[in-house]
Amino acid sequence: PWPIIISLALFRASYHLYQGIGPFIGNVAMGIIFGWYFLRKGRLMPLVWAHVIIDAVGFLAPGVLALVDFG
Repeated sequence: PWPIIISLALFRASYHLYQGIGPFIGNVAMGIIFGWYFLRKGRLMPLVWAHVIIDAVGFLAPGVLALVDFG
């Protein structure tokens, strides 16, 4: 299963390449970690919720940080 997990992680991350190499690498890592978790536990919903939280933080963080006075 590992060749499949790694190839799918690379494929999934490839459509984030427009964001740069950093997000690509992060998405490869996330795909491998999520694949490992699913192999180990066989549970999908915790991964769905983790993805929702990751996306929500990524969406909300810039706005929240803009409200914080750093000076």
